[in-house]
Amino acid sequence: MSTDSYIAGIDNSTESIISFINGCTEEKLNLRPVGKWSIADNLEHIILLERIVFVVLQRPQTNKSGETELYGYGKLEKILIEGRTVNKVAAPDNVQPKGKYKNISEAKDAFFVQREKLKQLIREGRLPELNSIVPHPYLGEMTVADWLNLVPLHSLRHLDQMRELLL
Repeated sequence: MSTDSYIAGIDNSTESIISFINGCTEEKLNLRPVGKWSIADNLEHIILLERIVFVVLQRPQTNKSGETELYGYGKLEKILIEGRTVNKVAAPDNVQPKGKYKNISEAKDAFFVQREKLKQLIREGRLPELNSIVPHPYLGEMTVADWLNLVPLHSLRHLDQMRELLL
């Protein structure tokens, strides 16, 4: 995939999430069914994860793969989106929402800022080589390219969870 493709994936998922959130009342955004995250919690989780991805992807990596992608977009989509109800994983503590955003405007701003920082990193070519290995806590070895595919897919996975809260 090209740099433009990664940025387009991020932009498309951003637009989908913001469009959904803009259609929700503050009450719906903060509604937290027992044992589930609220819509605001899901957005906070996405922000927390992407902050970590932003930092991790800037670190120099010594391990390389012979392939640019070990998973690729299609396989990650099957795992994260199509297999969402089967492949449930508890989020690590460092990406668990803490209820930081009570005001959705503040959460949307933080989401936009984080997305712009990641896109700038991609545009400026400040990433390790796309075939550099960066381990994922659940999926194992992934390349930088796989991580760039994961970011929009992970957020779309949570968009599906947000939509379910309104059913």
